[in-house]
Amino acid sequence: MTDRGGEMKTAIAGGVAPGASTGARLRRLDEPAEIVVLERDRRVSFANRGLPYHIGGAIPDRGSLMQTLEKPPRPAPLSHSR
Repeated sequence: MTDRGGEMKTAIAGGVAPGASTGARLRRLDEPAEIVVLERDRRVSFANRGLPYHIGGAIPDRGSLMQTLEKPPRPAPLSHSR
């Protein structure tokens, strides 16, 4: 993290649950901050809330809990919309 003239810039390594949660938390704390999440895999975050349904058999295909991008986007700051 760097603070240059009041504008916070943060790079987060890892786009799964901890990285995504950290980015979201930072966005809530400082809306104008520049936040970049770097992920080496094609899957940015995993639907952990769906795991009980997969384990219980309601969602038999574990892959349906994940979203894969055809072409990974270029790294960009997290955006905030109201």
